[in-house]
Amino acid sequence: MGAGSARCPRTGTVGVPVPPVTLESLLQAEAQGRRVAEEAHFFCAEPSCPIVYFTRQGATFSTQDLVVPVWQKRPDDAETPVCYCFGHSLSTMAEELAQTGRCTAQLDIASKVKAGLCDCERRNPQGRCCLGNVAIALRRLKGEG
Repeated sequence: MGAGSARCPRTGTVGVPVPPVTLESLLQAEAQGRRVAEEAHFFCAEPSCPIVYFTRQGATFSTQDLVVPVWQKRPDDAETPVCYCFGHSLSTMAEELAQTGRCTAQLDIASKVKAGLCDCERRNPQGRCCLGNVAIALRRLKGEG
């Protein structure tokens, strides 16, 4: 585990750093009041853990503290966004697969990212691009993983 990471206090899952703007954008007002801006916050992707963000000092924020559902915490929920900027979910990807035999979500996202239209740091609870999540979701939908 590197200096830029920390372990979730509940599961021990290695968390990845989250930019402050992510928390400013996605925490509910009450949770904002509990946040210490100077502390580094980390994202816990473990589905069985209700903690979304945590600090090395022990502060935690759970799924109920966010204004959006978190795909990593609800990976089987068809309506939870996988891509928070452009609205791709399991249901939209599955519908396209059923209708056309393929899914263009990755191409759509990549082209919009290239055009500077994404806002991952403010919209995605991870605070970074969703393309890896979309690839995982598509593999699952295709029965490949």
